[in-house]
Amino acid sequence: MKKIITLLLALLLLSSAALPVFAAESSRVTVTEQAQLFSDDEGLALMILGEQLQARDIHYFVMTYPADSSGDYPSDSYVFDICGIEPYAAAVGLVIREVRSGGKSTYYYDLYTYNDAEKMLSDADVDRILDDLSVFSAIKNGRLYEGARAFLILADQAAYEYQRSRPLVAVITGAVVGVIAAVIAIVCVLVSYRRRARGESYPLERYARLSLTAREDRFVGSYVTRVRVQSNSSGGRSGGSGGGRSGGRRGGR
Repeated sequence: MKKIITLLLALLLLSSAALPVFAAESSRVTVTEQAQLFSDDEGLALMILGEQLQARDIHYFVMTYPADSSGDYPSDSYVFDICGIEPYAAAVGLVIREVRSGGKSTYYYDLYTYNDAEKMLSDADVDRILDDLSVFSAIKNGRLYEGARAFLILADQAAYEYQRSRPLVAVITGAVVGVIAAVIAIVCVLVSYRRRARGESYPLERYARLSLTAREDRFVGSYVTRVRVQSNSSGGRSGGSGGGRSGGRRGGR
C-alpha cells in the first residue's frame, strides 16, 4: 500500500511540474483583437502555431488595431502593455491596422521587436519579412490570417538562425583572440631574447674581476598567496521594455 501511495505522489509531482511547461509553450503566441479581424478559429490556430516554432525564449504576438489614418499606429509602450509582454522578455509581433473609409478597408501592418529580439532580427531580416509575398500579398488581399501565419513563421526562422549561429560566433571569436594572444606572446619572447643577445653596455672584463672560490645553492622557502576577487555584477539580464516598432508596410485592398 505504501508503495502505491508513493508512486501516486511521484506521478502527481511530475504532472504538476509539467503543467507550467505546457502553459508556457501554449502561450508563445498571443492574439490581441481590437479591430476584430480574425475569426475565433483563426485566432486559436495562430496560438496553436506557437507549439511548432523553433526559436527559444521568444514571445510572439499578433495584434489588430482600428486606425483613423495611415499615420495612426499604436505606440511602442501601448503595444507592450496591451499584448501582455513580460518586462524582460524577447518579443516579436505583427500589428495589423485597419483604416476604414467610404465603406472600404485599407490594411497596414507593422513589425515590433522588444528587448533581445531587436538583436535577433536585423534590419535586413525586418525588410525581408515585411516584403515577403506570403505576407504582403495575403494582407493586401484581405487574407489576414494567412499573412499573420506567414509572418510568424518567417520571424521565427530569422530568430532561430540567429540563436543557432551564436555558439559558432563564440567559438570563432575565442579562436581569434587565442591566436592574437599567442602571436603577442611569441613576439614578446623574441624581443626579450634579442635584447639578451646584445653586448653589455658596460665593459665588466676591463674594469672588474670576479673569482669564485665556492658555490652553494640554498633553498629558502616558497609561499603561495591566494586572493579571492568577488564581482559586484549582479549577473541579471538587461532590458526592460526597450524596443518597439521596427518597420511597417501598406497592405491595401
